[in-house]
Amino acid sequence: MRIGYYLHWDLSSESGVLKKVMAQIRAWQNLGANVHLFAISHQLPVCPELAEFPITVLPNGSYLTRNHQVFKLINKILDWKPDIVYTRFATYYPALEVLMKKIPVIMEVNTDDRAENRLAHSAVRNLYHSITRARLLSGAKGLVFVTHELAQRFAWKGPQTVVANGISLDAIPWATPVQNATPRLIFLGQSMSVDKNKPADWHGLDRLECLAENCPDWRFDIIGLNADQFTRPLNNVFFHGHMKASEYSAIVSLADIGIGSLAFHRISIFEASPLKVREYLAYGLPVIVAYTDTDFINGAPFLHQLPPDDTLTAQQINAVRDFVYAWLGQRVNRGAIAHLDWQIKERERIAFFRRVLNL
Repeated sequence: MRIGYYLHWDLSSESGVLKKVMAQIRAWQNLGANVHLFAISHQLPVCPELAEFPITVLPNGSYLTRNHQVFKLINKILDWKPDIVYTRFATYYPALEVLMKKIPVIMEVNTDDRAENRLAHSAVRNLYHSITRARLLSGAKGLVFVTHELAQRFAWKGPQTVVANGISLDAIPWATPVQNATPRLIFLGQSMSVDKNKPADWHGLDRLECLAENCPDWRFDIIGLNADQFTRPLNNVFFHGHMKASEYSAIVSLADIGIGSLAFHRISIFEASPLKVREYLAYGLPVIVAYTDTDFINGAPFLHQLPPDDTLTAQQINAVRDFVYAWLGQRVNRGAIAHLDWQIKERERIAFFRRVLNL
């Protein structure tokens, strides 16, 4: 099978999305597929991690030239003659209709786009997306949702499946249990809003800050964000800014607990499968979350679930304390998370591709 991966993203630096795309491509290659990444990048050159992949990349261009750039990339995809094109459901460009009329296109739905756009993007971009999203969806031959909640919310009548996010377990070193005198917690995040210096609201940093204030004897390491993204400095919170996975690996290995996004409810999401939580689990860290995880619908001993709202009461903080201290010096067993591996996830996705091609 020849799979073209169309991606419009910043390829100049490592990110959670880019790590997922690379893991997907590796898994497809291991399953015998011929894969080529076709991308429009916000910045160039691309990051060194992409050197191992067959890739065609064009610059983003200006607002006025972007559709032309996409059209040039579409022509390169058509010249390559893929059996199927895979892409993330995102921004509509008229040039994409040329592709969708000639090659089966399957789209991955990662979020409630309308709710997220209201928080993360400008009013103009939000309006454009609301006008064009139906046109983009109508051209898809199939949709892959990362949660059951999204599949129900989209109520799309065409071929569809649910494949939650995974992780390359072989690429993540299981962290030896540590014996910290006091708990160490870690949060992986990045800014994804209209103001690029402002954290995404669904991170729930206000809830994290409240937890840090009420647990002054604990250490909190925050990767990907800066100190000005808390309302005030706290002596037990350490901001490390943007770091590659190879750079923050040592910090994660020293942690006792991972912290997931704590406010997905702000974009009307109550079920999720975040990449960072899978990364924590691969290291062996139990995790604090505030949603239902698609791969652990009935919960798990290593997931502490806060209510999906803006509260953090004394009772909830005490429950977090109990969870943290119960897990000190322990790690999550790899066997309990084996189903999160990309090799398993991507077999499901490839099987769906084959079903769509046979329709």
